[in-house]
Amino acid sequence: MFYTAQNPTWRQTAIDYLLKSMMTLPTAVLLTAPKVHLLGSAVQIDKDTPLATLQAAEIAYTGYTAIVLPPLLGPVNSVPNMQAMYGDVQFLAPNPLATTATAFGYWVDGMTPADWVMAEGFPNSFPFAEPGDFLDLDLLFGLPFMLLVS
Repeated sequence: MFYTAQNPTWRQTAIDYLLKSMMTLPTAVLLTAPKVHLLGSAVQIDKDTPLATLQAAEIAYTGYTAIVLPPLLGPVNSVPNMQAMYGDVQFLAPNPLATTATAFGYWVDGMTPADWVMAEGFPNSFPFAEPGDFLDLDLLFGLPFMLLVS
């Protein structure tokens, strides 16, 4: 199955860092070895959701591991009214698949101190029920144009 990020929630801490970086030249990177994680249950996500809440809901199926976010490409304009950087990750159910699970969303971590940057619940869940089931997740790290010009 394929999914493109549609309406991710940004962690308030990440927003604060981004805004502060506009005032002074950053002396360090915002993200260190960011990883994409899948949620194994529905979680109410808002900008103040604790990292521990997401970690407690992380999916668990045979062979699952969080995936290191590849270098981002862009900028792209693939979503109306949004300028973004693009990254793609793929989760695959192995053969044999002893433990099945269903993905309800994702989050990206990698901030220092440890925290999440972006998270989103899927409008429909994605099962990992058979060997070969996959989720190709297109991540868009962007801001709507209205935020860029206001």
